[in-house]
Amino acid sequence: MIKINNNAYITAYNDIIGIQRLIVNLRENQQFLTTHVYSVFRDMCLIIDEVYKSFITEQVVDVRIKHIRNQVHLYSMKRGYNQKIFNKILEYHIDAFGEKLNNIGFYLDSNKDPVGSTLYVSFVLLDTETLPKPREERSVDIRRKVLEFTSYVGELSGFLANEFERTLGIQKIDITKIKEEVLSIEEYDCKDINHNSLFVKDNNIRNAFITRLILSIQEISDTIFLKENYFDKLKNPNFMDYYILLRLVTLKTDEIFDNLYNLRDYCKEDFKHFNSSRLNRVSSLLYNYEETLKEEISNMRNMIHYNVITNNPEENFWGYFNKLIEEDELYPIKLIEQVLDMYLIPLKKDIIYYLGIEKINSLSDWEQIKIRLKEIFKH
Repeated sequence: MIKINNNAYITAYNDIIGIQRLIVNLRENQQFLTTHVYSVFRDMCLIIDEVYKSFITEQVVDVRIKHIRNQVHLYSMKRGYNQKIFNKILEYHIDAFGEKLNNIGFYLDSNKDPVGSTLYVSFVLLDTETLPKPREERSVDIRRKVLEFTSYVGELSGFLANEFERTLGIQKIDITKIKEEVLSIEEYDCKDINHNSLFVKDNNIRNAFITRLILSIQEISDTIFLKENYFDKLKNPNFMDYYILLRLVTLKTDEIFDNLYNLRDYCKEDFKHFNSSRLNRVSSLLYNYEETLKEEISNMRNMIHYNVITNNPEENFWGYFNKLIEEDELYPIKLIEQVLDMYLIPLKKDIIYYLGIEKINSLSDWEQIKIRLKEIFKH
C-alpha cells in the first residue's frame, strides 16, 4: 500500500466493517436473502473495487467484481446501450426459464406490492458467469457456483479489513462477536409472469424504459428495507450502524434519481406518459428533490471515491459524517427520513401504479404443463 492520508484509510476501513456487520446481522433474514441482498452485495463489490483502485495499485480486482460494481448505475449514457442491456437480460430469462412459460419473477410484500424482481438479479450479475441456468445446471451446482463467488468476495473484504487494521495499528474487530441478528417477521410472496405480458413487442426503447423503472423499484425497496426493516429493528444501534446506513442510503438515492432524471430528459414520450398517468406528480417530485436535497445527496454519494491526497478530513465520508453529527447528532436519521417520506416512498407508489404489475396474470401450473407437453410432442 502507498502512503496516503489516514482519513481515506479510516473511511475505507469503516465502509468494509460497516457493510460486513450489516450482512452478518441479516444473514438469517429471509426477506433480505430473497431479494435485498443483491444490491448490498453489489455495494460491497463497489467498495472493494474502489479500495483496490485507491490503495492497492499493483493488483487488479477480479473482473466479476468490476462488472457487478458498475451496476451501481441503473442506466448507460452510451447510445442504444440501455436497449442492449434489456435484450441481454430478456434473452437470459428466456434461455433460463423458457420462452412461453412464466419467466420473470416479482417479490411481493404483504400489500401485494412488488419489492424486487428477478430482472434486477439478472442486471446485477450480468456477464459474470454467476447467473444460474436452471435448464442446464443441477440445483446443487448452481448453489455451489454462487457460494464460491460470494465466499470469495467475503474473504476478500476480510483480507482488506485486516490490511487496514495493520496499517492503522488498530485492534482487529471480530464482527461475529458484536452481531445483532435482525430476523424478518414474514417472507415475501412470489409472482411469476411471462415476459410478453410485461413488455411490448418490437419496441425496445419502451421496454428499456419499463426495465429501468423496475430496477428503480428494487433500489427504492432496498433503501426502505435498510431503514425500516433493519436499522429500526436494531435494539442497540451503534455509531457504525448510523454511518453505514447513511452511506448506503445516499448512494442508492442518488443513483435512483439520476436514473429518473435521465429518463425524463432522454425518454421524453415514455416519461410524459408515465408522468401524466400520475397527474404530473412525478415531475413535481423530481423538481422538488432537485431544489432541496439533490446537491447534498450527490456530494455524499461522490465520496464513494476515496480522496487519498487531501489534508481535509471532510473530503472523505468518515470525516464528513463526523462533522455532520457534531453539528446535529440526529442529522443522519432526519435526512434519511426526509428522503424516504418525501421522495422515495411516493416515487415507488407512482411507479407501481404505472406499471400495474398486480393486474398481470400469471400462467397457471396447468397452462405451463400443457405448453411443455406441446413442445415435447412437437419434437
